[in-house]
Amino acid sequence: MTGAKGGLLPGVKGAFGSVEYELDREATRLRRAGDMDGAIAVLRRRKAIFDWQWQDDKLAKYLQRAGCFEEAMAEIQWLLDHSQARARRALGHQPVSLQQSQHAAYCARLHASAALICKREGRADLQAQHRRLAERYGAIWQRLEPIARADAKEACLRRQEEIAEMRRRLRADRSRSDRAA
Repeated sequence: MTGAKGGLLPGVKGAFGSVEYELDREATRLRRAGDMDGAIAVLRRRKAIFDWQWQDDKLAKYLQRAGCFEEAMAEIQWLLDHSQARARRALGHQPVSLQQSQHAAYCARLHASAALICKREGRADLQAQHRRLAERYGAIWQRLEPIARADAKEACLRRQEEIAEMRRRLRADRSRSDRAA
């Protein structure tokens, strides 16, 4: 299904053609035009729409480019502070190992972004700290990822078996009611 502007999945957060997607494009257009304040304002509106699902580091990078280093780092910290709860809410139906694996990968990316922001700002001390944290979370992800993949596969097989059992019961119930009629 396509939206009025030809985008796929209208109303789905972040989907092509959605309000969130259009706001992201608008922020990029404003940045390219040199209007960093406008781009930041648009990204803040986008963050408000996403609410707890917000996980984009673009706002932090734009804040740093606009000379707001402390605000940029506060945005990174906000993303880190909310990352565990977001992983649980978004992946709560998945095995814990998968939730932890995805969380570790996300934290590695966030700390890598923070290191880049610090590098651009000339803060070698903080850059090194975030680079170490990115590497540490990356190592955690590398250890968890094979476990998470195996657990997810096992959970999928269990769900398939549960569905097959429900279908067998449903057929048996229909068969009994057909005979009773």
